[in-house]
Amino acid sequence: MTGIHSAPEGEFNAAIVAAGLTGEHVADKVDVLNRLEPEEAAAVLRLLPREAAVEILDKPELDFGAEILEALPHDVAVTLLTGLSADRAADIVQQLQEPHRTELMQGLDPPDPRRPVMDQHLGDGRALLLFVKERSFKPGVNRLEQVIEYV
Repeated sequence: MTGIHSAPEGEFNAAIVAAGLTGEHVADKVDVLNRLEPEEAAAVLRLLPREAAVEILDKPELDFGAEILEALPHDVAVTLLTGLSADRAADIVQQLQEPHRTELMQGLDPPDPRRPVMDQHLGDGRALLLFVKERSFKPGVNRLEQVIEYV
């Protein structure tokens, strides 16, 4: 896998890295991404299938999952975060810097016009709190997207 993250001109090329990761074990994919800058790793993850990107982000061996999510477009970051295991999602959310944390959490829990206005202001972390609560009391719920669907 040496040299897959370099284009012929010596510049970084996310497409070359993503193509080189095809068929590799997730541990090898994590190792490659750990050698990149967070912005480069984010560019690579955007080119991978969602399942592969989630599998990589879900590994605690990935050194900078929060920084990768911060470098991704908001909608992509929300999509990937909802696919992570509960523990990994919580770890990454705790590491996010503001305003990324607030923006990401609001993306998980968009305002509902049917809820009272005061209740809508609880969107800042509400989805994660529900997630933790539901995971604690509902066996078999281990992904944030399952809790969101359940609620």
